[in-house]
Amino acid sequence: MSAAYQPLTLGAADGFGVAARVYGDAATARAGVVIAAAMGVPQRFYGDLAQWLAGQGLLVLTFDYRGIGDSRPGALQHTLRGLRTDIDLWAQQDAGAALAEMGRWLGPQRPLHWLGHSLGAQIMAMVPGHERVASLLAVASGSGSIDRLARPMRRRSRLLMHVIGPALLATVGWFPGRRLGIMDDMPGGALRQWIRWCKSPHYLMSEGGAERRARYAAFRGPLLVVGFTDDEFMSERSTRALTEWYTGAQTDWRRLAPADIGVARIGHFDAYKARIGRERLWPQLLQFIDRHTPGQRLETAA
Repeated sequence: MSAAYQPLTLGAADGFGVAARVYGDAATARAGVVIAAAMGVPQRFYGDLAQWLAGQGLLVLTFDYRGIGDSRPGALQHTLRGLRTDIDLWAQQDAGAALAEMGRWLGPQRPLHWLGHSLGAQIMAMVPGHERVASLLAVASGSGSIDRLARPMRRRSRLLMHVIGPALLATVGWFPGRRLGIMDDMPGGALRQWIRWCKSPHYLMSEGGAERRARYAAFRGPLLVVGFTDDEFMSERSTRALTEWYTGAQTDWRRLAPADIGVARIGHFDAYKARIGRERLWPQLLQFIDRHTPGQRLETAA
């Protein structure tokens, strides 16, 4: 599926230019969706889903965290050593800019929904202005704590978190994921914070104290949690951690096997690919969005 979008550069509060893409017609869209990416995944990965949702009458915005994908300054194309950032800054500045931009496009009357893949759903309550979010859709997300991960990934994750990651941070100062074939390149500060989180049984709640816990508990909106039985990263225990953070949410919990949507495999990433999700998974997401968009009902998902 070719992705038709309008490229944007969003000005974060600290002046950084965050690369974004907008799909759909702002004038006629009944609601908006911000798609927030997983750790080390560029926004282009979500183009199929973004275009499909736009075709259903929604306005969709994707974006790259700084240092990832198109949010990588030209001077840093060969190294990320000089880019200072972490996941807190991604949430507060980059995701904050994306949410604010979508709010401006929609105005105060139309609802704004947040669809997060892995990290993208984890950080929603850390984003300034998240009170504007009408519903949260967490698709293939959950705690990244090593002890909660799906069993096949625990050994590899320990190797990354305890050996490979620290060695690269100590030598080159950032994570050259493209060369290693492990995710995208990532700034050192973001990887360093992620490693700390993953080593803790409390994951992102290991930092931020009572204030962070209160922010998550304060989200009272609808929460759709969709996990997959063959997700190589997120076990059922990992995915259920979301409900332990978003304790005030109205949760719709779904754990699907590939056979439930008529495919052989879904894993951690394939729900976002048109050949896997278009026929029987994405319509479920659309139904949830429409259920929480006042005055709207799903007529077709063709």
